[in-house]
Amino acid sequence: MNRKFNIIFILISVSLLAILFIVVNQFGLLKVKYDRALAFTSKSIQTDMIENLKNHNVPYKADEEGFIYYPSEHESLVESILQTVEKKHTKPHVIFSDDEIKGYFTNLLDEARIPFRIRKLDVTGKESIEWDWIYNDEAHKLYRKAIRIATGHSQNPNIFFQDSEKKNIFLTVLEKEGIPYQLKKLNGIGEYYIEWAWKHDEKVQKIITEVRERKTEIAKERCRIVFQNPEQKTYFLDLLKEDNIPYKLGEIEVPGLDIADSEFIEWNCEHDDKVQLLIKKVKRAN
Repeated sequence: MNRKFNIIFILISVSLLAILFIVVNQFGLLKVKYDRALAFTSKSIQTDMIENLKNHNVPYKADEEGFIYYPSEHESLVESILQTVEKKHTKPHVIFSDDEIKGYFTNLLDEARIPFRIRKLDVTGKESIEWDWIYNDEAHKLYRKAIRIATGHSQNPNIFFQDSEKKNIFLTVLEKEGIPYQLKKLNGIGEYYIEWAWKHDEKVQKIITEVRERKTEIAKERCRIVFQNPEQKTYFLDLLKEDNIPYKLGEIEVPGLDIADSEFIEWNCEHDDKVQLLIKKVKRAN
């Protein structure tokens, strides 16, 4: 009799717990911490990302400004989904302002039988050469070769990152690897590209690949930014203080750097998701 009673009691308890879980989950009483964020400038990519998150049962929140927020415990899965979505919507490409380099590059692509497409950019009028991801490694090697042929090694290899997080990671890795670099100002837009010597190019290209594919954790220590606008810098520092995010100021010491204000703001990269939102807030305010 007691055994039968115990079995009934256990079944009732399990049923009540199941009902309680359903009720709590249904009414959102289980708090989900959305402590990671992604920003998208393309609505179609954001929409595709949302569909993939749904398919993988990843909880998320999205807003009209292009942000998607998700819990950090799903970060590895989200990174994997993001890579797939980005590859679906974008093709590897280079933008040319030098016709000679472009000519060498297209000839090399033809010789290697790599199909490509030339597309004119509406805003700048410059031309972009695109190819499929399957040819990406070989195309990049040919691009470097085209530059070397056209410049006779007189023009150093360089890169420009629109993504400030990736730029920070890239610079930190260069410093850790002891690879000297220079920051060169892009005409008229207040941004900087990163330049290094040809003798380091093979190693740097591997670093670029790791940074772009998010395969490196080397730089998850300190992140930094340089503001050329004093008002933006002051506002940014105020936001860091309001959010209790520790930071430090320092001077960039890079040979060949020619900027009026070389003071950087540095923070621990564990706060970087939140800091990137603050940076966007600063830029929207000006």
